Amino acid sequence: MFCCLFCHQCFKCSLSCLPELCQCFNIDVKHPRIFTGPEDALFGFSVLQHEADGEKSMLVGAPWDGPPNNRKGDVYKCSVGREKNSSCNKVNLGETALQNVSKNLRNSHLGMTLTPTSPDGFLACAPLWSQECGTSMFSTGICASVSDDLEPRETILGVLVMVCVCVCVCVCLHELGRESEVSSDIIQS
Repeated sequence: MFCCLFCHQCFKCSLSCLPELCQCFNIDVKHPRIFTGPEDALFGFSVLQHEADGEKSMLVGAPWDGPPNNRKGDVYKCSVGREKNSSCNKVNLGETALQNVSKNLRNSHLGMTLTPTSPDGFLACAPLWSQECGTSMFSTGICASVSDDLEPRETILGVLVMVCVCVCVCVCLHELGRESEVSSDIIQS
């Protein structure tokens, strides 16, 4: 077992570092698992251990996935086995989990954050997702709630989106000069 060298030396040199504050961990440097993904996609920016139906895998965020003019990002599922090099497949969350979201997925960086949700799923977030309100853009972020079998559950919009919708209605009504028309870019909740 390899222990945090800093904590070990700190404990030896000073009583201010208590051993229960030190965290030890194992690292298998002789048999690593190597996951590879697309270059220039920031593959590996976030990772999450995943298990579904007894199959263990690793979910890997690639927030710059996509062509240079539209890096909306995505998540890859990498199989975990005895092989040193593991295969990874694109999950395509942008097309499945966020299909009912407005067109502003461009450069939103989906997969920048992966976090487990209980009891059986995870969140994949795109923190730079933006909502257009009149002539302004608000980057509120968006998350997709996904089940363990990689089926989308729901889309979770940034907290400011509701404020943005209210402001957008007012701005659009003001810009139009009429109260009977509302911008079609407003997210329907």
